[in-house]
Amino acid sequence: MPSWEFNDWALLVGPIALVIFVLVILKVAYTTKQPIVLPSSKPSFCFLPKYTFNLPLTGKDLPKIQSVMIDSGFRESRSSSSELRFERGSALGDISIKIAKLLAAVKIPASGPLEMSVEYGVVFGAAFDTGDLWKFCRELEERIQAGVQA
Repeated sequence: MPSWEFNDWALLVGPIALVIFVLVILKVAYTTKQPIVLPSSKPSFCFLPKYTFNLPLTGKDLPKIQSVMIDSGFRESRSSSSELRFERGSALGDISIKIAKLLAAVKIPASGPLEMSVEYGVVFGAAFDTGDLWKFCRELEERIQAGVQA
């Protein structure tokens, strides 16, 4: 029966350490990256996607926005007087936009339109976007505006 020697373990530990290192670098880069304005057309590829978009709404529309977000599968988390925060999905889910962990925030300015940002909640889905997150943001924006007008 072959036995494991130090060199055999080193061959196994090296690739694992490299994967962990890359995931840590991705997490730090994604966490510190500022969201980009949601493009008007679907991107074919976006590295570390985080999107932000203006909602032509005011603070008086916040209860309706909360209702639409909850109806869309989000739950409110860690909100403050200057920002409503929501999350959806599970970190144990897969990279499918339908079940991926997503974080959304609505910034409440003193005056002017509200601003919403949407991003992945885990590193695995955060590496790139081929249009799924963009499409989700567009649909969420439309649902919010329709819900407020209803």
